Amino acid sequence: MRKEDVVKFFGSAAHAAIALDIARVTWYQMPDPVPKAYACELEVITAGGLRVDWSLYPRKHPVPDKMPAQRKPYGPRA
Repeated sequence: MRKEDVVKFFGSAAHAAIALDIARVTWYQMPDPVPKAYACELEVITAGGLRVDWSLYPRKHPVPDKMPAQRKPYGPRA
């Protein structure tokens, strides 16, 4: 989610900061794109009016092809 899209949605950077409950200076110092946590919060606040563009947030670790098998529970079975 780009900062310009958020400002366009709310009308100003000040209104975007109020919606996120952060100081205006925090908004202006925030990197572009908006950090994931704020982007997800904005998607919820706007009820989907703003959507998270996951292509802007590369994964740090690749998704495994297979999920590991679940371990058996310890102790007696009920």
